[in-house]
Amino acid sequence: MVGDSAQIYRYKDSLVVLDEGQLTFFDRSGNMTLSEKVDMQNPTLAVSQNYALVYDLSNRKFYLYNAFSKIMSEEISGNIVSAGTSPAGAFILSLSKPGISSEFLIYNNSQKLAASAKKSGYSACSAISLDGKYAMLVTYNYDKDSEYIWTVDFIRCSDGELLSSVTEKGSIPLKAWYTEDGVPMLYTYDKVVCFNEDGEIEKEIAIDFENIIRFAAQDSGFAMVY
Repeated sequence: MVGDSAQIYRYKDSLVVLDEGQLTFFDRSGNMTLSEKVDMQNPTLAVSQNYALVYDLSNRKFYLYNAFSKIMSEEISGNIVSAGTSPAGAFILSLSKPGISSEFLIYNNSQKLAASAKKSGYSACSAISLDGKYAMLVTYNYDKDSEYIWTVDFIRCSDGELLSSVTEKGSIPLKAWYTEDGVPMLYTYDKVVCFNEDGEIEKEIAIDFENIIRFAAQDSGFAMVY
């Protein structure tokens, strides 16, 4: 039994559950492999096939786990607004900074800080490719007419080098991810944006955000529930 606000994710061929600050891993037979109380005000999960990242939303702590142990624990300078992990072990943290600015911390496949990217605009979300080699950094701001403007910067994780950038007007960006084929995707309040391997917009799928109850993304694609 779990609470209504429990976060439940697929982890390999089993489950990881975060419920009222209790993190629990189950194997595919339903046996518990790890259960630990998470000391955070607002714990949130980001899960890949091999790792689970628990971060304190709008605060500074994060913990990295596998199904049997805590791998690392750290407190950083800046409030975490979102995070992304890869099966290879790399992960990315999106931070809000004072004023209209943001920072993204990229950790490599050995869980070492490899690059830091500072951007103007509010931090929205980020994602890292399944092999841990590339990342997309998403920020947003407003123009003089108070319309949203979002920017996606594509970078190389090893050194933080900017590879390409896309800026477009629209609604606020909410979630970024890579498919298993390495396709970058972005979900905003009014559309889903598909990019090509060069970081250019390949296709946009308009959606009626007023009718959406829940949105879920997977490595193989995306699904919307109305």
